[in-house]
Amino acid sequence: MYYRCTYDNVAEHPRTRVTEAEINRQLLGAFDRVRIEDDGVREWFRAVLHSQTRDDRREAQAMRAELTRQATLLANQQDRLLNRRLDHEMTMARKHTKLRDRLMSIELQRDVVDRSRDETAESAVKVFELSQTLRRQWFAADYAAKRRILEIIFLNCTLGGVTLVPTMRKPFDVLAEGLVSEKSRGERI
Repeated sequence: MYYRCTYDNVAEHPRTRVTEAEINRQLLGAFDRVRIEDDGVREWFRAVLHSQTRDDRREAQAMRAELTRQATLLANQQDRLLNRRLDHEMTMARKHTKLRDRLMSIELQRDVVDRSRDETAESAVKVFELSQTLRRQWFAADYAAKRRILEIIFLNCTLGGVTLVPTMRKPFDVLAEGLVSEKSRGERI
């Protein structure tokens, strides 16, 4: 099995072919750049991600509780307003509409808070876990799964002669560059 650049049908583009074994070797090298070899650092990174996820969930729960409190206050205020018999129904209708709109806005914000933080935190954990198991998944994958892995990890891959030149997607590019601790002297982990 050979691979070629998709632009090889363009005039004056080199018609280089690369074997599957060579592509695999180069891709595994790229995957290895993303993987953190030190078990201690990998466990520390995983623990920090899980801790951050827990903190984000707690913060989201607190924000949800505050939004629920505000919604309850507004609903009570709305009930009091509706229970009053005002002489000017236009004033009451305007106030009722304003409170209803504000209540709907808070409900929407509360739903967004619930979903966005959990989704972001879970995505970060999934990305890290994927980055640490790429080599194993690559060997177990069929061609469709390999293509999906490449689409997830890389923005683009080009051939420089017979060398694969991948451009990694975020956050894989950050992992490939290495982690930099605030307490380090610039060393990458």
